Amino acid sequence: MRHSGKARDRGVLAGYVAGGGTQREGMQRRSNASVFMKRGTRGQPLERCSLFSHWITDISRSCTRDGIAMIIEKAGPEDAQEILNLQKTAYQSEGQLYNDFNLPPLVENLEKIRPDFDGQLFLKAVIEGEIVGSVRAYMRGDTCYIGRLTVRHDLQDQGIGTKLLEEVEGHFGEAKRYELFTGHRSEKALHIYEKRGYRICRTEPIHNDLTLVYLEKTPAKP
Repeated sequence: MRHSGKARDRGVLAGYVAGGGTQREGMQRRSNASVFMKRGTRGQPLERCSLFSHWITDISRSCTRDGIAMIIEKAGPEDAQEILNLQKTAYQSEGQLYNDFNLPPLVENLEKIRPDFDGQLFLKAVIEGEIVGSVRAYMRGDTCYIGRLTVRHDLQDQGIGTKLLEEVEGHFGEAKRYELFTGHRSEKALHIYEKRGYRICRTEPIHNDLTLVYLEKTPAKP
C-alpha cells in the first residue's frame, strides 16, 4: 500500500518495542530516596526505587509500575540511531496491523531524523543505560504537536508511555492545546491518550486499511 504525500510526513503514534542507547555522562546522580535492587532478565541488577519522581536539571527520575528505576531526559542527535532502532522495531506490529510497511516511522532514517532535533523536543526513557522509550513534540502557535510515542515491547503496561506523555506535556506547559494522532486500530494507544484526557477531534482516511485518528486536549484553566 502507498501513502498519500500528506501521510508520509506523519507517524502513527502507537507501537511499543525494543531499542538501545546510553545515558549522557554525568547524568546519573542518585536520589536521597530509598533505593534497592532486583535481578533483571539478563542476570544483571536493576535499580529499584521507592516513591520518588522529580526534576533534576532536565532529568525526571521515576519508576515503572514494577518499581524499576527510570530516567526521562532530553535526547540529542547522538541518540538518533538508538531511537530509530527502537522505533522501527516497535512499528513492525503497526505495519502488520495496517498492512502497510511504508509507514513513516518504518522508513525514517538518520538523514530525515537529525534535522528534527533542531526544531523539536525529543525525550527518552532510560533504564540501566538503555533507551526503552521515546517521544517528540514541537509548538506551532498555541498548539503542542506530539508524535512517535514508543515503548519497548517487554516493558509495555509499566506506565512508561504515560510518563513520557506527561513529561512532554510538562515541557510545553504554555500550550493552550495538545494534539496527537494514531491509527484507528491502535487500541492501546487510544486507551493511553483517552486516560490522559485526549478526545477525538477528527479522522482522516489514508487507505483502505488505515484511518488516522486525531485527538486533542485542552489543559484545565488554573
